[in-house]
Amino acid sequence: MPSKMEDGSLLTVENYESMWRLALPMGSNRDHPYSNPLTKGERLCTLELPPVLCAIGGRDILRDKDLEYCEALMKWGKQIEVHSFAEEDHDFTIMKMEGQSSLQVLGLIADFVKLNVA
Repeated sequence: MPSKMEDGSLLTVENYESMWRLALPMGSNRDHPYSNPLTKGERLCTLELPPVLCAIGGRDILRDKDLEYCEALMKWGKQIEVHSFAEEDHDFTIMKMEGQSSLQVLGLIADFVKLNVA
């Protein structure tokens, strides 16, 4: 298992960047559509997307990217429900599966599915 940061999170800026370097085509940067769907915003805004549920940890190193994506979806008129958990990291629903926030996310998912799946 990967080592944890002192705060308990598995995700660091360094290992996040390393993962993208390995995943993206050679010579690509982080504006590649695989890592940044907003680079194709004009196409993304015309797609018919199902409703989206997003749970964001307030201490997540990707929080700002997550919020940017959510705001773009809202701007394009997509149905999106956003919930923020101030004291949580990127991996909180995995690392603290029985934590209060994770259990709350499970409830949000159940409600979301009931409302959005016919």
